[in-house]
Amino acid sequence: MKRLFTLIFLCCLSWSVGAQLDSAGASYVDFSVDADTRTGFQKISALHPDSTFHHDDWFKLPGYNGRGRGVIDTTGAAALTAQLKAKPNTSFVKRMSLPPYSILPVTYANGAPIGHRFWVDGVYFRDNAIGDDSTSFTGSKNGDNPNNWIGTISPVSDKTDIIDVYTHVRTSGTRPQADSAWFFAGVATVGTNGSRYFDIEVYRENISYSPVTKRFTSAGTSEGHSEWRFDNSGNVIQTGDIIISVTYSAGKAPEIDFRIWVSNNTYSTSKPSAFKFGSKFNSIGTAGYAQILSNSGSSNWGSGVSNYISNNSTSDSTYSTPWGTINATTKAWGQHYDKLQFVEVALNFSRFGMNPFAYVTSFCKSPYATILIKSRNSAEFNSSLSDFVGPQSFTVKNLSPFAATTDTLSCAKTSGTIQLQSDARNYYRWFNLAGDTLQRDSDVPTFSVNKAGTYIVEATNFQACAPMKRDTIVVSGDYYKPVAHIDAFPPNPYHQLMGGNVAASNYPTPFGSSQGLLWNWSGPNGFTSTIQNPKVDTLFGKTYELVVTEKRNGCKDTAIFDLAILFNAAMQLEGRLIAGTTNLWWNRPDAAGNWSYEVQKSTNGVHFTTIKNIAATGMARLTFKEDAGQTPGFYRVVAHAPGSAPLLSSVVKLHGSLHALKVWRTESRNTLMVQTAANGTPTEVRVFDLSGRLLQKTMVAAGATTAMQLPAAYYFQPVIVALFQDGQLVYSKQL
Repeated sequence: MKRLFTLIFLCCLSWSVGAQLDSAGASYVDFSVDADTRTGFQKISALHPDSTFHHDDWFKLPGYNGRGRGVIDTTGAAALTAQLKAKPNTSFVKRMSLPPYSILPVTYANGAPIGHRFWVDGVYFRDNAIGDDSTSFTGSKNGDNPNNWIGTISPVSDKTDIIDVYTHVRTSGTRPQADSAWFFAGVATVGTNGSRYFDIEVYRENISYSPVTKRFTSAGTSEGHSEWRFDNSGNVIQTGDIIISVTYSAGKAPEIDFRIWVSNNTYSTSKPSAFKFGSKFNSIGTAGYAQILSNSGSSNWGSGVSNYISNNSTSDSTYSTPWGTINATTKAWGQHYDKLQFVEVALNFSRFGMNPFAYVTSFCKSPYATILIKSRNSAEFNSSLSDFVGPQSFTVKNLSPFAATTDTLSCAKTSGTIQLQSDARNYYRWFNLAGDTLQRDSDVPTFSVNKAGTYIVEATNFQACAPMKRDTIVVSGDYYKPVAHIDAFPPNPYHQLMGGNVAASNYPTPFGSSQGLLWNWSGPNGFTSTIQNPKVDTLFGKTYELVVTEKRNGCKDTAIFDLAILFNAAMQLEGRLIAGTTNLWWNRPDAAGNWSYEVQKSTNGVHFTTIKNIAATGMARLTFKEDAGQTPGFYRVVAHAPGSAPLLSSVVKLHGSLHALKVWRTESRNTLMVQTAANGTPTEVRVFDLSGRLLQKTMVAAGATTAMQLPAAYYFQPVIVALFQDGQLVYSKQL
């Protein structure tokens, strides 16, 4: 079985010449430092190809089903592979597979809980390699003011030509201020011969590079950097920039030089309590990078390994990335690193006294904003810089973009939620238009509402931090009511109630037209019904109520009707169209009383409106004429007299020659006879029972007299006959 060549284990060397990492490798806070990039595989010590291996690594590959996670996002790996095979000198960046500052539960391989890990951030860099490098330095050194660095496009030596860089920060629990903070990094270069030197520089403020001007721009205010500052007791009162310089020689463990940016005065007078200054200090004016040494002595503070095995020192096939790399031997695309091509380190920042989260009072501002990786030409800290990767934002939890969806409230839905959809955790505050706080600093992405209106949400990255985005969200309310209406057909001994109004309820709204109505009737003697047109027995009372509900939103409207005004046999209405003019005739109900009249008209025979009021008169026969040009329709007359209940006439339908339509029942009661006008339109005859159930229908040709046999059960039962032409109701009558 392959075993990794144990280089040297020197965790207690003199700090005056730098420090070496142990080369045993291990898993730290559940991240595997083993000179390999695959989750579910342990290269160091005994091999662990077992899919249940639970430690995290840089990449989670297809086929692995264990509990370990991949730190770097592998989305689009196939497309990147094709791109690199076609053009190896290509650069790009891949971020962490989870949003920054994610908290994850971890378990042993058997599923037993370990605790939680706080993933701060992770970035993978693919740099230009082989040929002209668009991110290389000219005449620049470590510790210089970054604003004075000059970039160029030029070839670089193989051993300083960076291909792949991996960075990741996590802590051992859910309290990053108090838990152990670990920094993981991996670097691969084209060349493997001789020693290699690289720096990982982390800036508190933003730094950027313009490929057009070939210049860097830093927001640092101390010679382009940010200072660490201490109080009189040596406690950190302000964090600043960090640089980790790594020297790797084949056959030895990586050696590091850990420095922080301080002013000349701070280096001379301050005595930090969490660590100590070393003898190395490179000042460029008023400030510079000072070496720091751990107060922890021989405490476990890190590990460094390379892909080098003892029983076959001529080759070491190490998986690189899902999209491949540049192989050191072939100088072409390959899936694996050559021996000594990949170096991986783990640093316990907390052991150094350098846990950046221990020195911030809140996460409103990240302790580090930007990371930059550089290669040097020699072990000297201020030797000439060669290649660089980045700069790139790091340990920064920006506000995760979010989109809002809302429920529509209605008469039926009196409460709902505003749902904020985001890939990562944000914190939200809610206000109304008056500025009243409705909810503060909650990471719950839903907000309950119980009324329509306008709401304001502010979002930020952490609790109690300044808002980073403010949105106005409108919750709509569908409160559009239907139109309730009651009318009745006057049979004897039953009355046919007509519920509606379907047509008037079907009006345009922002939420669409009507989706249908529900009818709920109530009346005398406990009467209830849920059909549109129920029949009722008037012996029990005459007042009925209808509640109409719109199915779309549950909104209701109510109508009340008194059957006392229904048809009375004492009033007979007749009508004719003469030369296009409507003529109506009706009789006075009786000789007693001072009767006045309402002439009512309808377009559908169900819902009537008053078109004329006629004052009281003693005439025995009355008339009404509607001027030519008015559209004929259905007509009825309501008679009123003081001290008497209103009386309703029968209904007549006038439309062109349709007055020639006749419907009657034979003397035997088992047959309906229908006669249509000779020059009319084909007519559809529909027969209903008094509950509104359709019994039969048939088409009758124009100018025909047709006999319709009724079902035997209705020989001696009243029915309602309705005639339709071109889909429109033109006549209805109970027989």
